Amino acid sequence: MSMSKGTYKKATIHSATNTLERFFSKYPNADSITVEEALIGAGRDAEEYQSKNEGWLSNKLTGLYYHGFVNPVYSHRPYRKLEKLELTSKGKKALNRLEELSSPHNEESTADQISYFTLVKAVAAFKKDNPEYEVRFEVKLKERLETPMSQ
Repeated sequence: MSMSKGTYKKATIHSATNTLERFFSKYPNADSITVEEALIGAGRDAEEYQSKNEGWLSNKLTGLYYHGFVNPVYSHRPYRKLEKLELTSKGKKALNRLEELSSPHNEESTADQISYFTLVKAVAAFKKDNPEYEVRFEVKLKERLETPMSQ
């Protein structure tokens, strides 16, 4: 398949998911990993990052960024350098790690145990990951009924 100058083939969702699974394979509970950990997870020699792996990693990250699976974390001293990859909610979903957001009413928790902050965070993540929906979220304090004091 030939491509014209300036175009590239976008990574399919399947390909990006496979890359994500490889990167996080050795760190099943981590929400962020270093560049070296990603290379090790993919079976690459992390010592050769600058020479051999820089272009390879750049190509793999393009698909992960395109599908919104990870966010880059850079250090800025003394120059900008990619340090870590943080999973987004889409990335967690692709790795089947969103149990606490997708089913808040599982056996060990009840609706009373979900904090306002957790709920707002889950709604914000859903809204960001699903732009095709108009999401409205409103919380109001219930008016308390005044009971007359017994006389």
